[in-house]
Amino acid sequence: MPVVASRFVADFADVSDSPSKTFMVVGLGNHDHLHTRHSVGMLVVEQVAEIFKTSPWKKNMEQCAGYVSKGEIGRSGLKIVLLKPKMPMNVNGTSVSRTAHHFDVPSENIFLVHDDIDKKLGKIVIKEGGSANGHNGVRSVMNSLRADVMPRFRIGVDRPSTKSEVAEYVLSNFNPSERDTVRKVINECVDKVIHRIEQQSGVCIQDQQVGVHLSEGT
Repeated sequence: MPVVASRFVADFADVSDSPSKTFMVVGLGNHDHLHTRHSVGMLVVEQVAEIFKTSPWKKNMEQCAGYVSKGEIGRSGLKIVLLKPKMPMNVNGTSVSRTAHHFDVPSENIFLVHDDIDKKLGKIVIKEGGSANGHNGVRSVMNSLRADVMPRFRIGVDRPSTKSEVAEYVLSNFNPSERDTVRKVINECVDKVIHRIEQQSGVCIQDQQVGVHLSEGT
């Protein structure tokens, strides 16, 4: 499990001077159903906040329509904005576009983390832009940003036996027997997010004295 020291991640107020060094990680979902399958992306973003010791979550409805946490990674100049939209999944894009505009984050630096009923529980697939693959939250973001380049971290949550059960299924909590797998996949997804920030920024986060230790095999 990744571990981060409690310092070297400072809060920041203005990122407009260097937008290309700002990354935004969004947990798509329904904030009122935080621990359900549909909101597994928000659980990942909460773990990212723990890892980087970002600022306390703040509800910002006027500018971001969601809950925001932010920080600066070491002395690299990299800035990170974390978002949990407060609006329903189908209109998450409004929250994402407002937050991206407020913090001046380019679309390619916005990482979307979301559930995928077509993947087995514990499976993570990174999709490089393109279509929404039927995911309403992703479609909303694409429409609001007028872009499709955002990397997506798709977390498998399994599919119910019949199509008529999908709506109820995705709003259900994980079963006790699934929780160990969920914890592991959340940590694995965090590792992949960190790797992706490193890849796009050219900065080794472990060299920034933030104490990040990535899980084996990722």
